[in-house]
Amino acid sequence: MEVPLKKKNYAQKYRKEWESLSEFQTWLKHLPEEVQFRTEHSSVSCIDHLSDLVKSVFPDSKATDDLKIHRTKCTEIIKNVLAPHFVEELLKDIGQQKYSLITSKQLGIVIRYFSRNLKKVVSPFLALEPLKACDAVES
Repeated sequence: MEVPLKKKNYAQKYRKEWESLSEFQTWLKHLPEEVQFRTEHSSVSCIDHLSDLVKSVFPDSKATDDLKIHRTKCTEIIKNVLAPHFVEELLKDIGQQKYSLITSKQLGIVIRYFSRNLKKVVSPFLALEPLKACDAVES
């Protein structure tokens, strides 16, 4: 008999001690609750609130006056601007050398190769593909 796993819920909260960590000191600061901006699982749905947040954090900036970005525009920027740029950079870095692809159970695709830029073997995330079936049957 299979027992379903319960998802553990926990409250996320800002911790003052983070401000003393060197990797956070130059950019992390506590904001009032009404202007907090949170995201989960890399979702772009939270982008709908980004314009309002940026305008509240930088009220005197003329650059934010006409800022309007929501899920549709954000998705198109990711698909048509950012993704092609990073794929192009990845292809340049790999060149004609051998590489290997590593997949996980969720078909998260990682590419492993020797980076000419970094002079070491790297394994960056490449893509997350939906699975039609999760078995070993060939189709």
